[in-house]
Amino acid sequence: MMRIFLALCLLLCGVGWGQGSANEARTALLMERLKADPLRLRLFLHDMPKGGDLHNHLSGAVYAESYLQWAADDGDCIDTTALSIVKPEKPDACEAGQVTARSALTNPKLYGDLLGAMSMYQWNPEKWHDTGHDHFFATFPRFGAVSKEHWGEMLAEVTERSALQNELYLELTLGIDHNEAAGYAKRIDWPLNLGSDYQNFERAYVSLKDNGIAELVPRMKERLAKAERVQRASLGCGVSTHPGCGVEVRYVYEVYRGAPPANVFAQMVAGFELANVEKRVVGVNLVQSEDSYTSMHDYETHMWMLQFLHSKYPNVHITLHAGEIAPGIAPDEALCCHIRKAIESGHAERIGHGTDVMYENDPDGLLREMESKQIPVEINLTSNHVILGVSGKMHPLREYLRAGVPVVICTDDEGVARSDMTTELMQAVLDQGMTYDELKEAERNSIRYSFADQATKKRLAAKLEENFVKFEATLKMPASAGRHEPKAAVER
Repeated sequence: MMRIFLALCLLLCGVGWGQGSANEARTALLMERLKADPLRLRLFLHDMPKGGDLHNHLSGAVYAESYLQWAADDGDCIDTTALSIVKPEKPDACEAGQVTARSALTNPKLYGDLLGAMSMYQWNPEKWHDTGHDHFFATFPRFGAVSKEHWGEMLAEVTERSALQNELYLELTLGIDHNEAAGYAKRIDWPLNLGSDYQNFERAYVSLKDNGIAELVPRMKERLAKAERVQRASLGCGVSTHPGCGVEVRYVYEVYRGAPPANVFAQMVAGFELANVEKRVVGVNLVQSEDSYTSMHDYETHMWMLQFLHSKYPNVHITLHAGEIAPGIAPDEALCCHIRKAIESGHAERIGHGTDVMYENDPDGLLREMESKQIPVEINLTSNHVILGVSGKMHPLREYLRAGVPVVICTDDEGVARSDMTTELMQAVLDQGMTYDELKEAERNSIRYSFADQATKKRLAAKLEENFVKFEATLKMPASAGRHEPKAAVER
């Protein structure tokens, strides 16, 4: 007991330590004590410096309340049976079975039902007669009519929320081609038995190029530029010091893995073409439910497509949703090898979710491979719990940490999940037992393994360290930390 007391004195008094080390140790001890006081722990984690969010779907990051307000402003309608937003031919010209979105704002019952239909707001299986998995993925079509028209406002909301939680960087995943690539897929003679034959891929690739798929690039670039103009105007960037203006933003091009193979390949080509010439678009990813029929049936083919296109565009980054499945949701044939195939065939530089890693063939060997290749895992605790029912000791986060695999904490779809980065960190601490040192390393990883250019990463990494020094130096250890007196747990 005396040895423990002396060790704590050394930590808190800084004996034998530099001042920075003493401040860090004191901060780590404070966080441990605050585990007994979750509300004050949340204040601590909210104020804690953060790096970036590398797994964030822009459409899923926006709260349903915003979508409904924009729908009302646009004169959209609500399908009262499907509980979805509908674009009428003329503003407020709603058809039978529809009401104006404007009227829905002042109808408490309908408004609450819409929030529930468009997110996990007060979700329970008895009311919705579905699973968390099915309800989560069903939300996106319900607000799709308005989300694709408000990227600028969506950017403003997400960057503001990010800044207020002291984040520095966002990689936002979105469908930049507005699914236009599917039109080019119709122009190619797609081989029915594609397999991994590079000659077939080459023929399809040349056909897409000959048919002008690169024409999409300037249109996609302008969509992003327009969205950023609207975002900056909305936040008053340039004429104010709004914190959201200072968040560094990059984009990841999303490919819909549930589409027919020709469409998937065409989307991939469009995405690689864009990322190859547009510095704001830093990578390509596959989205949609990993356990759907098409996603499962075509999984290996998708990895071969990526392998082929990686040979054409070796400088374009790839991050992949892989292992976002669990026993009872997917059969053993899928649990065995999605993550490994994403790395070894799909050239994934980061793995999104990776929830089923311990069900893979030779999981320890796979973890060693990820550690040796320094392939980080993007951990999304809320969505893993809601969609897959995986949390607590059944979540593999501790396995990744033990194996030395770089870990990054992300939000996935914070609007749909009714979450934010602070909530994700709360779960990392309370549900997964992450220490302050582990959180700091995860935040550093979020810059280190981002797809931003080296100059940007160097600048953001320096800013993050500066923020940590300031945060740790200004914290004080009040007598009430970890108790329940009505005093602030963290004093400034």
